[in-house]
Amino acid sequence: MKADEEPKRVLHREERSYESRAKGHDKGAFSRFVREGRRAIVENHSGGMSTRELAEKVGIGYEQFRKMVNGQKPITKRDFIIAVCAMLRLDADEANEALDMQDMLPLVKDRARDAEIMDVLDLQLSDRLTIEQINRRLVARGFEELDVIDRRRPSYASLSQCPFRVSKESVVCEVDELLYCDPYDSLETVYHPGRYHILATMWVRDDVERRLFVLRAEPTGRFSMDTYTHDTWKPEGFKSIDETGVFRPCFERLQGKAREELARMVNRLHDTRNYRLRRSARVIDGSVHVFLERYNYAVPEWGEYYLMDYSDGEFRLSVSRQSQFMGRYLSAADYEKYYGRGLPKAKELYRSTEEIQEKVDAPSLSWNKKEVLKLRLAAYKRMSEELEAFVGDLRAGTAHICNAEAIFGGVYYDYRFGVLESFGLTEAFGCVRDDANEICATSTPSIGVVLADGPTIQLSLDDLTSGFELGLGSPEEIAAFLKENGTLSIVDLL
Repeated sequence: MKADEEPKRVLHREERSYESRAKGHDKGAFSRFVREGRRAIVENHSGGMSTRELAEKVGIGYEQFRKMVNGQKPITKRDFIIAVCAMLRLDADEANEALDMQDMLPLVKDRARDAEIMDVLDLQLSDRLTIEQINRRLVARGFEELDVIDRRRPSYASLSQCPFRVSKESVVCEVDELLYCDPYDSLETVYHPGRYHILATMWVRDDVERRLFVLRAEPTGRFSMDTYTHDTWKPEGFKSIDETGVFRPCFERLQGKAREELARMVNRLHDTRNYRLRRSARVIDGSVHVFLERYNYAVPEWGEYYLMDYSDGEFRLSVSRQSQFMGRYLSAADYEKYYGRGLPKAKELYRSTEEIQEKVDAPSLSWNKKEVLKLRLAAYKRMSEELEAFVGDLRAGTAHICNAEAIFGGVYYDYRFGVLESFGLTEAFGCVRDDANEICATSTPSIGVVLADGPTIQLSLDDLTSGFELGLGSPEEIAAFLKENGTLSIVDLL
């Protein structure tokens, strides 16, 4: 065994030296550390960063920041060091070096919030998240924001701020699948955060006037209130929290509670370890992608995820430190909306068993790396077989990206009419309605959709239904996809 190779029973090693402590604490070490970090950014041609710019990025006034960095004012917050390192695009090891300079606890994977921060730091060189984006990511995963100085944001409004006596409050998260399985039988809705219906409710009593107010708030900012007396009921809706008057503190508290519940659920959705195995399909960049992900349970200590993707006749296995599933499942805009950052990145990518085997057979490869690649090879074989079977389900119609019949069947004479109504095309297709005002027929066989680059594409009722079932969100998207691929049949596309 070579001197720099670990024994095969060692999965991870971490060492920390305390020799420098015996020589005394260097009060100027952190100032030099920050100066060298700013200089490194300049040398990497990233535009440079002054102390003033760094202070703005961290979110602290320049004078206060300068004094803290130079040791003229004590640094009391561990998150201050972390925030500085994040803005200097330093990794977790470098952040721990800085924390050590201030005699603060290092970041360790065993602490959940620390593990999340370490992932953020290790990705900063490529992702370059702002403090606001980092905080949004932490909150989305159920953790506290970075607390860089002794100036915490106020928490939820106190119950004492409510104008009357609060008798009860609740937060309820509902999802139809728990009672009825998946009512839509669609991959598009199984893991979407929009399937959660969260409602925070507060019961407020006016003991003098003998009134009961029932206040409701949703994470999205929908507010309503029902007022009850002994013989009346008055429902009200509010377009914004500014319209809620004396009940504003109550609604602020309720919305905070609802958003916290949504963040908790969205955080659970992000990690495939909560599901063991997940699979789905979606149109990405003009091609149908079918994919599945599982955690590397063969060696869970490595903290890795395997994602197998199939499109255009090719299987691709990617290995990552973070779950990539939701980044593939959601659009980039939706992922940013719910998780506050760019899409997760893979650290390894393999396109065939032959590619992996060729690397395994390389004579110069170390024993350790060979063993890792053998695990990758086994994962590739197993997951490509599982994904091939799932592709077969999609071709056979036993699995659906978006099942129009399940969504609209039972509501319309022909579920395809539901597709027309969802796209707002009933008038364009000359829909005929019966005595009950239900669509019962169409008088136009197809419509022309003009694309941005000029051509007009004819779409029939069946074309629109097929596009809807691929998860395409508009007639324009369907027309562009048909022009590019020549078909809307998932059987032909796969």
